Amino acid sequence: MRGLLPLLCVTLWAAEVPGTPLKTEEGRSKPAFVEDVNVLMYGVLQFSDAIHHIYQETRGRMSRIHTLLLRQEGELQQLQEEVGQATQKEEEIRTTLSQLQTQTAGLHTHTMEMRTEVQKAEREQVELQNQVISLETSLERPAPNITTLKDLALEHSNILKVLEEWVQEEKRTLKDQDQQLTHMQSLTES
Repeated sequence: MRGLLPLLCVTLWAAEVPGTPLKTEEGRSKPAFVEDVNVLMYGVLQFSDAIHHIYQETRGRMSRIHTLLLRQEGELQQLQEEVGQATQKEEEIRTTLSQLQTQTAGLHTHTMEMRTEVQKAEREQVELQNQVISLETSLERPAPNITTLKDLALEHSNILKVLEEWVQEEKRTLKDQDQQLTHMQSLTES
């Protein structure tokens, strides 16, 4: 209702209604007809009602737009956080993968070294077996110092048994390392 008076004034101004009563030829002013005033008031009321509806609709639309903007800003913020988390997880995966590759390379090198050691031990075992066979053959021949040869053969036999146990242990270690290497390679490939 506060805006009704200025609205009425604007309507009257637009309709070029004079602000003073009309003068007749005799110099007396003539009041406006009640019907004209009623029509003008009805038009002003309709105009103000239409403006009120437009204001309410615009206000509702602006409120919905504001709500949508807030929701989209929230979704955008959430997406940014998810992208940040995904980037961090990607970096963690890359670091872990790099560590696994380094460990795999180290295990591979260690396995190759162990394999070389086992092959060397196997060669030494064959040499010792050949020496034992040679000694046994010598023992079968009569010799003046047979007790010394028997002691030497027994000592070599004990050394050979210890060496065989060591070779078996190294083979088991090598087999375990091969399994670990295979497992790590499958992890790095997936």
